[in-house]
Amino acid sequence: MSLRPATYKSPVERIKSPDGSGLVLLQGFVLPHKDQLDEKSAAEGAGLKGWTSQQGFYVYRNRRMLVAGSWLGLGYPRVWTSEEPFKLARLSLDFMNNADADWQIDIKKSVARPPYWATHRLVTLADTIRDRARKVFAHRGQYGKKAAVPDLEPAWRAEKISSGTRYRINRQHPAVAQALAVDPCTPPVVGTCLRILEETVPVQRIWLDTVESGEIQKDPSTEDPTPELVMMAQQMFDHFRNALGFDDETARTRLLATDPFQNFPGVVAGLSSEAF
Repeated sequence: MSLRPATYKSPVERIKSPDGSGLVLLQGFVLPHKDQLDEKSAAEGAGLKGWTSQQGFYVYRNRRMLVAGSWLGLGYPRVWTSEEPFKLARLSLDFMNNADADWQIDIKKSVARPPYWATHRLVTLADTIRDRARKVFAHRGQYGKKAAVPDLEPAWRAEKISSGTRYRINRQHPAVAQALAVDPCTPPVVGTCLRILEETVPVQRIWLDTVESGEIQKDPSTEDPTPELVMMAQQMFDHFRNALGFDDETARTRLLATDPFQNFPGVVAGLSSEAF
């Protein structure tokens, strides 16, 4: 799986012990999202225990595997555990034959505990790999095979607050901005509806459904566009042209930078200024 083109690989790092007698080779990987794999490759990547159970460090002693998939008791601000958003994160860690004592290898050679002099770098790189893996998971592989959409106007925004993360409807999204601008009297009503939706996002239910089923929604770009989506695209296209004064090319460019229409370039290309 690490040989696939869509796999992200960090540079190999060489970490030396303070006395120079020990050397650790460290490298991070983010595997491709399963949407980028065929059915056979996805099944092989999942293994017997599934993708989530295989995340973490793979510890080798002189290229011989000792530990397969563990966060080694590391983590900040809390110890990391195997969680769905980080299931694509892998790190390879290889140390020398004479370093068993440093790594507290048990008799069965199945447990490893990082020495103090390597811990900081392991946590730093793992945190970076976990963050990248979470983004690939959340964006269904769009950080790999699919090019990112520049200046994409998302329908939702995530905001970090002291108690965690909250989700807000993007008031700058063209469809939302259009609804707020229809009538001077309606913004308070529309605004109230938006706030109700924001305060009742079923985050816990979405999380449970995701954990139980792995994924709860297919990649939109792999699905055929529905008639409703085509109609919405045409309405937004007409709004850009008639209300905002864009020409056809500019309207299409703007639509391709608007969630979710960036997933359906074929629909956008087929829109007509004569449709309505």
